[in-house]
Amino acid sequence: MALAHIGEGQRGNPFQIGDTINFGERIAPDSHMTAFVIFAPAVLDREDYTGINIGETLPINLCGLYPIHEAERRYIQDHGIGAFWDLDWDPYDVSRPSVV
Repeated sequence: MALAHIGEGQRGNPFQIGDTINFGERIAPDSHMTAFVIFAPAVLDREDYTGINIGETLPINLCGLYPIHEAERRYIQDHGIGAFWDLDWDPYDVSRPSVV
């Protein structure tokens, strides 16, 4: 539900790699995470998620939306997505502790 809400709210405003989204509440009842970061999809090769022709003037690019803690969101804003992505963390574990 959180992802659908974000997608609808961002309609017309393209996501950029490294963007963070403060969800403003827990992303799920069993998680302490309250934010997301945009990065490349984890399971697709670059040619499979960039420049997709959907019959419009411009092609689209798919992106991955990864759950993060508020402290991690601030870290990304201060240090950049590369510094965060290189830390030892599991992008799929919504119950993991913050890595910063």
